[in-house]
Amino acid sequence: MVKPVVDRCEPPARRALRDASLEAKQLSGVILVGGATRMPIVRRLVASVFGREPLADIDPDEVVALARRCRPTCWQATRAKMWC
Repeated sequence: MVKPVVDRCEPPARRALRDASLEAKQLSGVILVGGATRMPIVRRLVASVFGREPLADIDPDEVVALARRCRPTCWQATRAKMWC
């Protein structure tokens, strides 16, 4: 039921690598964020695209919290634009 939706994620993931002029082997790890990333089908797709299993020892919800703490000015600017 979700496979068609998950399969649509592959082209944007490959495009992101291409746009960043990176190859998957250049990444030191892949962190997944969000509830759907806990689904085995999503984790298998990531492993297929990036050639490695996503990091499993990091809580996806904690990653969001850490990003917010590390980049407050970025978040503030984004929030300001959302309210305009």
